[in-house]
Amino acid sequence: MAAGCVPFALLVEECWEAAAAPLLQRLAQGCEGEAASSGAVVVAGAPVASNGGGAKSASVVEAEAGPAPGAEASGGAAPGVGAIGGNVGPGAGARALSAPRTGSPFGDLPMFVATRAQVEELTGFQRTRGPLAAFLRPALLPLEDLLARARRVAVLEGVTNYTNIGAIFRSAAALGVDAVLLDPTCHDPLYRRAARVSMGTVFQVPWGRISALGQEGGGLAQLAAAGFQTVALALADGAIPISDERLKGVERLALVLGNEEHGLAPATIAACDHTAIIPMAHGVDSLNVAAASAVAFWETRAC
Repeated sequence: MAAGCVPFALLVEECWEAAAAPLLQRLAQGCEGEAASSGAVVVAGAPVASNGGGAKSASVVEAEAGPAPGAEASGGAAPGVGAIGGNVGPGAGARALSAPRTGSPFGDLPMFVATRAQVEELTGFQRTRGPLAAFLRPALLPLEDLLARARRVAVLEGVTNYTNIGAIFRSAAALGVDAVLLDPTCHDPLYRRAARVSMGTVFQVPWGRISALGQEGGGLAQLAAAGFQTVALALADGAIPISDERLKGVERLALVLGNEEHGLAPATIAACDHTAIIPMAHGVDSLNVAAASAVAFWETRAC
């Protein structure tokens, strides 16, 4: 679990309660010593084994959840958990969750059991599977902390496709990128689609926001001050191959990737120390930003 990403409530569909128990126990063990605090939340589906044996991930929804004052637990709930009751809909969770009894795998952490219909009604999604967990949104780390011991970072400018954001995080986790930095125009990595595509790595890879890149005193200047060389991935004259030895030998390197339609801004490219391309074959001009990130992460990995 990512530091500061603390669950405060669990929702388990009745037919998944037994199958989800081992996963919930592991999650509970990972939360020992962590204290919840108030704040915005995301509700995230945890991957569990399907009836067919494959791993599937529940939908991730943004909602608020909490016990309803004076609500009574349903008599059909399993011992140690609460139950869902009342008329609910997307975003109405705070008025629909009854107070659970004690004894869940998480000690004082509430766990609720619901029918398939109740889960669908509460989340607004028909394809949820297994357990759902409501997490307090973690506070973003300061840029200085993210860069303190990093050697390879990914920097995103204007990336707004949630599938691409999730795929970039998954590649970053797999290929040794120490942090992902998003400029003010990038969309939220904790949005349900991004979190699902990332296979949960948005909660694993350290990430944060960085100032607009190309402006004077902006994000690229902050990276330079921290000792990073920057390389823009762009189709530009004079660009070197991403496999160039000059990039592999850099101690601290920031890979700068642009959005899906226009790529990096000209001012950003001009302000980077290097510009690199991934050589293409068969007349293909470029790769999707998520695919390009994986190639770049591998080729420039720290030794």
